[in-house]
Amino acid sequence: MKDVEDGRALEALLEHLRGSRGFDFTGYKRSSLARRVSKRLQMLNLQGYGDYLEYLETRPGEFTNLFNTILINVSSFFRDSAAWEYLRAEILPELLAAKAEAEPIRVWSAGCAGGQEAYSLAMTLAEVLGADAFCQRVKIYATDIDEDAVTQARQGSYSAQDLEPVPPDLRDRYFERAAARHVFRKELRQAIIFGNLNLVQDAPISRLDLLVCRNTLMYFNLETQRQVLARFHFALNDAGFLFLGRAEMLLMHTSVFTPVNLKHRVFVKTAKIDLRDRLMILAQTGDHEAGNRVSREVRLRELAVDGIPVAQVVVDTSDAIVLANEQARVRFGLSAADVGRPFREVELCYRPVELRPLIEQAVAERRPVGMANVERPGPNAQARYYDVQVAPLLDDGGPALGVAITFTDVSRYAQLHEELERSNAELETAYEELQSTNEELQTTNEELQSTVEELETTNEELQSSNEEMETMNEELQSTNQELQTTNDQLHGRTDELNRANVFLESIVASMQSGVVVLDANLAVQIWNRKAEDLWGLRADEVRGQNFLNLDIGLPVEQLRTPLRECVAGNSGPHELRLEARNRRGKAFRCPVVCFPLAAPDNQPHGVILLMEEGG
Repeated sequence: MKDVEDGRALEALLEHLRGSRGFDFTGYKRSSLARRVSKRLQMLNLQGYGDYLEYLETRPGEFTNLFNTILINVSSFFRDSAAWEYLRAEILPELLAAKAEAEPIRVWSAGCAGGQEAYSLAMTLAEVLGADAFCQRVKIYATDIDEDAVTQARQGSYSAQDLEPVPPDLRDRYFERAAARHVFRKELRQAIIFGNLNLVQDAPISRLDLLVCRNTLMYFNLETQRQVLARFHFALNDAGFLFLGRAEMLLMHTSVFTPVNLKHRVFVKTAKIDLRDRLMILAQTGDHEAGNRVSREVRLRELAVDGIPVAQVVVDTSDAIVLANEQARVRFGLSAADVGRPFREVELCYRPVELRPLIEQAVAERRPVGMANVERPGPNAQARYYDVQVAPLLDDGGPALGVAITFTDVSRYAQLHEELERSNAELETAYEELQSTNEELQTTNEELQSTVEELETTNEELQSSNEEMETMNEELQSTNQELQTTNDQLHGRTDELNRANVFLESIVASMQSGVVVLDANLAVQIWNRKAEDLWGLRADEVRGQNFLNLDIGLPVEQLRTPLRECVAGNSGPHELRLEARNRRGKAFRCPVVCFPLAAPDNQPHGVILLMEEGG
C-alpha cells in the first residue's frame, strides 16, 4: 500500500515540475527518478515526496538542485575507446566516400552533457579530414536539456584530469593552455554549435550524416525511446549513421534501424516504409486443442515441471519455445499459446536481460552460463531480482537440442544488501554532483555567440518541422491520387457491366422460347418473360431456387439426368418432348432442349434450357 502511495506522490511531483517549470520527466524510468529524488529527500531530511513538493513550492531555488540531480551530466572524452576507434577507422571513411569533395558534413551530438562527446567528434573528424577541411565542411550540433551543462560545454575549458582519456598528441594539437585549464582551439570551436533541446518534445535537427547519442536513451522508458528513435530516423540522411552507447541495445526497434556493428552500437536507418505498410496490422489468433489423450507419464512430467519453484523456459535450436512452466507463465506473462512461437518474438527474450547472446554462448561452449541479480520491474513499481542461467540440453553427448533457461528469484537476498547499495548510491550521487559542478566564466563575446547559436538551433528545428509536414502532405496526396484512379476504374467497369447486363437481358427477353439459365448447382439464374408466361412464376420468385424443386406444369424430375450430364460436360445438347400444362391449365407436349453453359475455358459452368409451347 505504501508503494502505491509513493508512486502517486511521485507522479504528482513530476506533474508539478512539468506545469511550473516546463520540464517533462514523465518519460524517464520511474526507478531512476525515484532513486535520484530520494537523494534530495535525504539531504534535506524530508520524509516523502509530498513533503518535498511543499518544499519546492516555498523555495523555488531548490529546482536547480533537483534538476542537477536528475540530469546526470557525466561524460568523458572518447568514452569506450574501442567504439571510437571503430568509428574513425571504419564508419567515417565510408561516410566521406559517399559525399562529394566539398559537400558539407552535418553531425548531431544529442545529450552532449559537458561537451566532451562533441569535442571528441571534432578531434576525430579533424584527424580524418584535416583541420582546414574540417573548418570548411563540418557542422556539429551539440544539444542537451540541461542549460548549465550546455553553458559549460560552450566554454570548451577542461582540467588536466578531464583530459586524461585524450591521447597526448591529440591534446597538444587541439587544446591550448590557459592557466591551470586546457581550452579547445578557437578556430575549430567555430564548427560546433551548442544549444538546448528536449529530445522528447522539440523537433530534431535534420539532414544529418552522423547522429551520436551515447547512453542517453537508457534514462527513458520503452515508449519514450520509440518516440525518440522515430525522430532520429527522420533526422538522418538515408546514408547516415547512428552511434549509440554501450548501454543501449536498440534490439526492440529493428524495423527502424539496422545494426552495422552491434558490438560498438553503430546502426543505419532502414529503407523508408510506405504508407500501406505503416497502416497494416498483423494479428494471429488460434485455439488449438489436443486431439489425442496425453499419456499418464507425459502428464506427470508436465506436472513435475510446473511444480518446480523457479521459472523455467525450454527453447529448441530452431528458436521455438518448447516449454514454459507455471512459474514462467505467471511471472513473465507467457501462456500456453506461446508454446511453438519463436522465442525472439516474446518480450522475455529481451527483458529483463538480452538472452540471445547467452543462448549462443551456452550452445557454443556446451556448458551453463548465466547472469546474477538481474533486475525486472514488478507490479506497483517494485523491482524483483533474478539469477538467470542458460543450460544446453545435450543428447547423450551429441549436439545440443536446445537450452533450458531458469530464472531464480533472489529478491529477498538483494534486500539484505540494501544498506550497502544505499551507501554506494550516495557515493555515486556525490560523484555525479561533483562532475556536474562548473565555473561560469562567460565573456561578452561568448554571450553573443550563445545567442546566435541558439537562434540557429531554433531555425534548424523549424526547418525540420516544415520538412516533416511537407513529406506527410506528399504521402497523403499520392495516396489520394491512387484512390481516385481506382475509383474511376471501378466506375468504368461498373458501367460496362451494366451495359452488358442490359444487352443480355434484352436478348433473352426478346426470344420467343422460354429461356432458363441454371448454374452448376442447378439454381435458377435467368428466367425470361416467355418462361413467366408459360409457367406463371415471375423471375424474382424463382431466381436462386433449385430448378428441380420448382412446382410448375413441367415434369422437372424427368430432366434431372440430362441436366446432371450437361453440368458434368459428358454430352452435348439433349432434346426431349414432355407432357406439360401451362399456367392456364392447358395440356400440351413441350419441346425442351438443354445444353451446357460453357465458359471461356470451355468448361461447363451450368445449363441453358429452351422450352416452347408446342403442339
